Amino acid sequence: MDASLVFTVALKPTEIDNECYDMEICSKYPLELYENAEKIAPSDSGSLKRIEHILGKEGQYSGFGFSHSTTQFDAGPVYSKYVVLNTMEEKLRAQARLQGRIEAVDSKDALERVMVTHLMPDIIGNTRAFSRQHFRCTKCNASIRRIPLNGKCPKCGQDKIILTVNEGGVRKYLGIAKKLSVEFELSDYLKQRLELASQEIDSVFQNEQPEQKKLAEFV
Repeated sequence: MDASLVFTVALKPTEIDNECYDMEICSKYPLELYENAEKIAPSDSGSLKRIEHILGKEGQYSGFGFSHSTTQFDAGPVYSKYVVLNTMEEKLRAQARLQGRIEAVDSKDALERVMVTHLMPDIIGNTRAFSRQHFRCTKCNASIRRIPLNGKCPKCGQDKIILTVNEGGVRKYLGIAKKLSVEFELSDYLKQRLELASQEIDSVFQNEQPEQKKLAEFV
């Protein structure tokens, strides 16, 4: 998706994404920058020299300063932590540890946002998908909306028909979410949403055993 579709021979700074214009080109940051940051001033306030200040002027293509030198510009990690860490729990815990070290980040709020925007929609979506799923024949890979009464694939006649969404896929993030919500003392609202989702999932996968009731129990 990031492959170039068009090559431009003549580079015109005024035609590129204007987000680049906010890039600073000074060799060191002035005290004014830190004073403005302490006041939570707008990012474009102050006299910090940026790309937009030299557009259309001589030297707009060269002379950019930088604050930190390096012997190799691509000497960073070869693989991101998202690839190195195996399970979702490891990734969430690593994120929580990093957030806990950054004073500017409300680590509890950040973790709740991950829960609400990623884990909860996945849990709820997979639960809904289970009730609406198709079935698949492992022999010919045919997709079947309803299992035939004879239990055989209508395309190849084999009886190797399986679910496309299983219980493990529905529950995969539920345990992690509930564990972290308790461990990091997240909001009661989020805990209750997870508990309701857990009850709904249990109602789908746990079959209640019939019990013989006595007439006196209804009196």
